[in-house]
Amino acid sequence: MSADIQTLRQAAETLRREGREEEAIVTLRRALAVAPKDAELLLALAGCLMDLDRRREALPVFKAVLDIDPLRAEAHYGAGECLATLGAVDDAQARFEAALALDPDHADAGGALANLFARTGNWREGRARAQATLDRSPGHATAMAALATSEIGEGDYAAAEARLRFMLEPRGGEPPLTPLLHAATESLLGDALHGLGRHAEAFESWTRGNDERARINAAWALAAERFRASIATLTEWFGAESPDDWRVPPAGDATGGVRGHVFLLGFHRSGTTLLEHILGAHPDVVALEEGDLLAEAVQRFYGRPGGLQALASLDEATAKRFREGYWRRARAAGAEVEGRLFVDKMPLDTINLPIIARLFPDAKILFARRDPRDVVLSCFRQVFAPNAATYAMLKLEGAADFYAAVMQLAQGYRGVLPLNLREVRHERLVDDFDGELRALCSWLGLEWSDAFYDFAAQAEGRTISTPSAGQVRRGLYRDATPAWTRYAGQLAPVLPILQPWVERFGYGGG
Repeated sequence: MSADIQTLRQAAETLRREGREEEAIVTLRRALAVAPKDAELLLALAGCLMDLDRRREALPVFKAVLDIDPLRAEAHYGAGECLATLGAVDDAQARFEAALALDPDHADAGGALANLFARTGNWREGRARAQATLDRSPGHATAMAALATSEIGEGDYAAAEARLRFMLEPRGGEPPLTPLLHAATESLLGDALHGLGRHAEAFESWTRGNDERARINAAWALAAERFRASIATLTEWFGAESPDDWRVPPAGDATGGVRGHVFLLGFHRSGTTLLEHILGAHPDVVALEEGDLLAEAVQRFYGRPGGLQALASLDEATAKRFREGYWRRARAAGAEVEGRLFVDKMPLDTINLPIIARLFPDAKILFARRDPRDVVLSCFRQVFAPNAATYAMLKLEGAADFYAAVMQLAQGYRGVLPLNLREVRHERLVDDFDGELRALCSWLGLEWSDAFYDFAAQAEGRTISTPSAGQVRRGLYRDATPAWTRYAGQLAPVLPILQPWVERFGYGGG
């Protein structure tokens, strides 16, 4: 390594230790411009990006290290961390296991693998993997967090609280938790306190975790504002549209060889994951969880000037190209769609209903509905991968405003677009499983299958990358008292935002 590169690397290390990661990244990129195949520089760059929770950017950097040296356990571990955050659970597990195969004493990979199992609802395996890591590396923070997550999942809230408070206590001579792990620990503590019925303390802990996460992910603030502005633009644009302009879709076959095509939409935490796994238990159904299959069309029609006009006047040749891309991505994601009912679950594709209506006019739309107060509270307390949408949910007011904006947009769409849409109310599905599901099967053209009753058991063998993994694997359950009522005081500032939707959707005033 040349003296100049060594100087830049040392400067970057100093900047990172001082918490000046952005400056460290600039310095490392200067060094990499001279030595682009230097694995140590690449690892340092990836580490800075991870410190800032910019894991989508860090992933290709870790992959570049592995292209240079496939035996770098640290790069396998780092790639696994990125993939886990991005929802690629199976790929993340493979990377963690590769790191451990290369270095059985890699405590970070062991803890991360334990945490992956715990977060996806496999609490027994999470506990076992965490304990194995702690046997090798006592006090390992990620392994302890995995144990606490498993304890919460299994209902041992007191043990989880004690463990998490121990993790949060400052102790001389021991390295502090990283900011991200500190935020995650605060959020987990909130979950434990919620389970213990100490709701005011739980809300305070969730707030502390979210506030810290907002500071770490401050770079998303501008993107979140732009995303919110784009929703306002769509709402205004479709408010002035005539339904007549959207009634005749492009001609052509949009089925992709499937027996039926369903988009499962709504909003985060509205019951879409539960419904997806119930439907996916049917032998004639294949369901895909949040594959973002419309990304190419969204970029074309929402991301460029004149895109909405182009969508409204879409010709068949262009429609065919985007449809083929959609089905190609579905198959690449592992969906064996031929001859089956294909369920594409992506809650915020609600925003993309005009694209769906234009490209797939024969598709059915399942719209998951849940009490808006429970939705917003649940969004606030969950830990999502950071992006332009989820950044807003780090504040209660942001979550409520975002929810109201998406529901307003959906209402506007329904006045213009020719949609074959059916609402599924989460609370009714839980209370009257047979009645609601039989009616839904009739609408979808599916014969009843007793396999529906086994959806929770089947979920044990499926990868669930969303925060709903634990709930789905527990099966159907509903508290006698809606969760939001336990936090009515904390929700008071946002109830005026939500009340119109509470009333519109028939959830009453209290």
